[in-house]
Parts: sequence; C-alpha cells; structure tokens
Amino acid sequence: MVVPSTRVHVAFPQPQTHLLHVEVVTPGLTEGTHDFFMPVWTPGSYLVREYSRHVESVEARDGRGAELVCDKVSKNRWRVELREDGDVHLRYRVYARDLTVRTNFIDEKRAYWNGAATYVVAKERHDAPLEMTVTAPKGWSVHTGLPFEDGAFRARTLDHAVDCPVVASAAPVTSFDVDGIRHDCVLEGVAPSERAALTDDIERIVRAAMSIFGGQLPYETYTFLVFADSTGSGGLEHENSCVIHVPRASLRKPAARKRVLSLFAHEHFHAWNVKRIRPVGLRTFDYEAENYTPDLWLAEGFTSYYQEIVSQAAGVWTRAEFLDRLAKLWEQVVATPGRAIQSVSQSSFDAWIKLYRPDETTRNTTVSYYTKGAIVAWCLDLLILARSDGRNSLDTVMQALFADFVTSGPGQSRELIERAVADAAGCALDAEIAVLVDGVEDPPIQEWLADFGLELKSPSGSERATLAIKTRTEDGRLLVDSVPRGSAGWAIGLSPGDEVVAIDGERVLPAEWQPMLEEQLQPGQEITLQLFRRGLLTTVSGRLGAAPEGSWKLIEGSGRLPFRTTKRP
Repeated sequence: MVVPSTRVHVAFPQPQTHLLHVEVVTPGLTEGTHDFFMPVWTPGSYLVREYSRHVESVEARDGRGAELVCDKVSKNRWRVELREDGDVHLRYRVYARDLTVRTNFIDEKRAYWNGAATYVVAKERHDAPLEMTVTAPKGWSVHTGLPFEDGAFRARTLDHAVDCPVVASAAPVTSFDVDGIRHDCVLEGVAPSERAALTDDIERIVRAAMSIFGGQLPYETYTFLVFADSTGSGGLEHENSCVIHVPRASLRKPAARKRVLSLFAHEHFHAWNVKRIRPVGLRTFDYEAENYTPDLWLAEGFTSYYQEIVSQAAGVWTRAEFLDRLAKLWEQVVATPGRAIQSVSQSSFDAWIKLYRPDETTRNTTVSYYTKGAIVAWCLDLLILARSDGRNSLDTVMQALFADFVTSGPGQSRELIERAVADAAGCALDAEIAVLVDGVEDPPIQEWLADFGLELKSPSGSERATLAIKTRTEDGRLLVDSVPRGSAGWAIGLSPGDEVVAIDGERVLPAEWQPMLEEQLQPGQEITLQLFRRGLLTTVSGRLGAAPEGSWKLIEGSGRLPFRTTKRP
C-alpha cells in the first residue's frame, strides 16, 4: 500500500511578528482518534529542547473545512478526533525569534526554520513522504537540501525533512562544483568583499575531505547555510547541508577566520561521519525522548580530529598551526579534572543531562566527548600508522566504516570499529581501545608519539601565584564561580558562590584580586582568605599554587615515520 504524502505549507505573512504560519495536511486517515506530535530534540544536538513551547493557536479541520476536536494531550502531542475517513488539516503558528543552528528565526529580511522545531505530524505517518510548499515575499528564494520537484520540496520521510533546514531570503548565493556535484553557499550577512574568498576556502575544504574517502562525495548536492551576525556561534550537520552561525567580525580577523573555516571543515565532515557512519544507538530516531549511545566519541570526537586534518590539507592551518591545534586538544583534556571521573563512553551516554547542561562542577565530574574523543582518534591514528609501518591510518578505518554504511546502512557498532582498526593496524587493538574509550586514565600518548619524532611539552611552572579558580564580578563583589578538583583553591576549601573580601585580613576589591595574587604573593605561600558564604563571614587557609607558564606544545623532530604530512589539494 502506497502511503500518501503529508503536505506541509509554511508562510510568514507578517514577518515582523516573528510568526511562522504552518498548515499540515494528512490525507487518507481513518475515522477515529489520531495523535500528532512535534519532536522535542534535533539530531546532532543531544538535549531535549521542548520546541512545542513556541507553538500557538492549534486547530484541526477535515477536508470540507469542518472543525474537528483537537486536544493537547501531552507537552508535544495533540489528539484529533476524525468523524469519518478523510483528511486532517492541522493549522498552527510557531514563534520564531531564536537564531541558533537548531531553532527558528524570522524577521523582515529572512525566514529560517528547522523541521524538528516546526513540523507537527501524525504519529502513524512518521515514515510517510512529506512535501513542502512555501509562500515567501517577492524577491526571496528558498534554500534547503530537499529536492524540488513538481512545485514542491519533497522529503522521503519526516527524518529527511528534519534533516533539511530551510532558509527563505534574498541573501546572495555563491556556488562551485566538485566532480560535477553542485555546492551552494547561502551567505546571510557576509560582506560582498568576503564572499569570493570564503567560497574558495570552502571548496578547498570539500576537496580535502573527499580525499580521505577515496575522492568520492556521499551526496548529490550540498548547501552551506551561513549566518554571519553580531553574536552567533555554532554549527549543525545535516544529510546534504549544514548550518554555520558565526560572528560577522570573525570573518575579518585572520586568526578568527581560520577558526571559522575549521568549523566549516567539522560540519562538512559530518556528511560522512554521523549522517552516514552512525553509532548503533542513533540508527533510527525517537523524536520524543532521549536517544542514548555510548559512542558519541566516534560521531563528534573523530570529527573534531578530522576537522584539523582537513583544515591542514586545505591550507587553513600551516603545519605549525596544525600541531598547535593538536596540542590544544590535549591541553583541554588534561585541564579537565573530570577526565579521571568519567570515561568518554560515559560522557557520550550522559550527553543529554551533562554536556549540554554545564554547571559549576562540570569540569570536575565530566569530560567532553568532543575533545577526549578527538584524543581517542589521534591515538588510534598513531597506533595504526606505527603498527602498519605507515601503510594505513585512521583514514583506512573511516573508509571501512563508510563502506559498511553503503552496504548495510547507518548503525556502525563498537565491534565493527574494533575489527576495522585491527584490519588497518594488522593486529588487534581492542585493549588500547578499551583504555581510551572506557578508561579514565591518561593514555601513554608520549610513547605513541615517539615513532613520529613528536613530543608533547607541558607548560612549566611560573613564579606567579594562583588558586586556579574562576571568579566573576557581580554588583562590585568578587564571587567564586568554579573550583577545579585538585587545585590550590580546592585544597584551601573554596566553594562556588563564596564572596572573597580579604586576603590575610587586607581588603581585596575585584580589580585588585589578580594583581595581588600575581605580584604580591608567591607560589607555596600560606594565606588566609576572609569570605562570605551564604551570608556568614568565614575564613579558609592554605597554600597558593604556581600558575603555569605558557601552554602545551607539540614539538616535531625526526622520527621513524612521518605524521600527517600533506599537500594542499
């Protein structure tokens, strides 16, 4: 039986109100009750976000226009009573003034929406085709990864529709072809003088990424939806598109611009890793609840590693900058006390309640599957290169995982990863993978770097005193924000929320705090802090630590094998 397409129409007749007007027509339903739902999260962003809070004025009618009973039965579900077989026309509005990579925004210049935050569909038609039409102001164009056929944008299923965000505007569009595949860049807010150079850089990134997978792209078209404005930050991957949201000023500052291009490399690499290669727990999506997986280190961590490799190959990073970026990844991990508490597989599983909900103790109890996952990828790359005498690398593993997707679809298991690593290395590395993924100890990376003449150099201690805490100023008060586990501040007994008022009985103002520590006190010196804790005056005492001098560096000398030397595509 052929299931008829769900028809979605989106309009914004008064964009200054920031309202999307949506009609969803579900044809051929049977008499009785039918539940319609809105997703509560977006794939790639692992947090329940309750998009339905922005929905208003929901009503349902049948094919003749008669009003139907439509009751809200849960936070994101509406139940419609259909009196006889036929169509249901569901109409509602969505408030859209949250410009992020996962939400919706509309004003007089643009309309932008994500499927998860916009579409309310019949639960029983989750896998039905979906066709979308848009009414936009004159002079605007609609851009999305969905194919346009016979007057409508067409999605295979709700999954496909959710995976294709939409921009309607008069924004300029640049294009380039790679091996006959068209890539469009919708450049919202990008200055005319910057468009050509940015497009050229994006093309080099695409070519560098495809070389890792044997020179093949996994899509038939691709769209970069770029927002450059006064604040933005972030990116989100999709099947054949991505959304990039960056501060406009970052495109004019050389160092910041390179970081933006690295973000492009990250999101585009997801076209292979996450949108095709995907952990088993994310093979299919339940849009109404958390979808758990212990393997986001593969999805995001490996992508974080490859964004640096791709960026070097594309000429974004020099060789020295590439090595510095790897050293920075290591520095971020070892500066996180939580790495000794939580493994990267646990971090992946707990993404829904921890990574996206940081608080005062996050650094002490968690580790990021982005940064620690990138270290996992780097270590496996080193091990495979060394064991295979440079014949294979982590690229070989990624190619094998992608080949499995081509034959079997998404859902690549831990066991498959272990087999692919063993095949590439010429020997099993299950024990090393277990240490890297399930352990909480630091890997012996210095030992694994030696074959390549590489060495990580830690920053030396300085003569500047520190408590290694984070503080903030609020209403003229010096408040403790966070206290890293194992720091001098931790040993002294400071707590988040403490208001520091004096050192050794001498009043300290917020502006004087750092200069006093660094210029008047010494590492190892015993001090007493006077502070208010929950409104009561108290004191704590202990010794100051030494502030680190500089940052971690990855030093390159001569080794038995080369490491990721590359030519620009």
